[in-house]
Amino acid sequence: MISIKIGGSLLDNKKLSYFLQLVVQQKKKCILIPGGGVFANTVRQQQQKLKFDDLTAHNLSVLSMLKVGHILKSKISKYCEIIKNTSQLSHSKKCNVFIWNPEQEIYNEKNIHTNWEMTSDTIALKVSKKINSNVLIIVKSCEIPSDKTNLHPLVLNKKKVRELSKIKILDKAFPSAYAECQFPVYVISINQSEFLKKILTNF
Repeated sequence: MISIKIGGSLLDNKKLSYFLQLVVQQKKKCILIPGGGVFANTVRQQQQKLKFDDLTAHNLSVLSMLKVGHILKSKISKYCEIIKNTSQLSHSKKCNVFIWNPEQEIYNEKNIHTNWEMTSDTIALKVSKKINSNVLIIVKSCEIPSDKTNLHPLVLNKKKVRELSKIKILDKAFPSAYAECQFPVYVISINQSEFLKKILTNF
């Protein structure tokens, strides 16, 4: 299973449809985990205005991810389905691309996860661990530093995770969630479609 976290800020990026088509064309079993994008940004803004707590903000942000998921589905609707539990991954015979419904991340009481330190990046990592993914690919709208030759995608290690968290490419909760990760995690830009092809081919 290949996990791909699609940043919600990519919804209006002209390259997104091509990226999604690459995923479909590879015919690998993939799960797409959406970010919250503009919908989560609205939650941030309205929290300041309406003064609701972080638990409420977290839950609304999770619903923002689901909204983005439905928009992603609309772009490749013939080839994917939205799922809310892991058993559907093995039982579905209709398609090989799935979109994660993150409603399981909604909580009734505040906890260490219900704040802005954990965003969809860390949720994507948690989901990938839960389903025993072979690899997680995090796709960002910003430019991502690759190796010095620019011939290979950025694969994370603990040092790089801390660095990306510090400059806010990854969220604050990501380093601790990554600590015992047993599979490779790549971070690529939407402008690095050749890296997506390479990773999908290898896994």
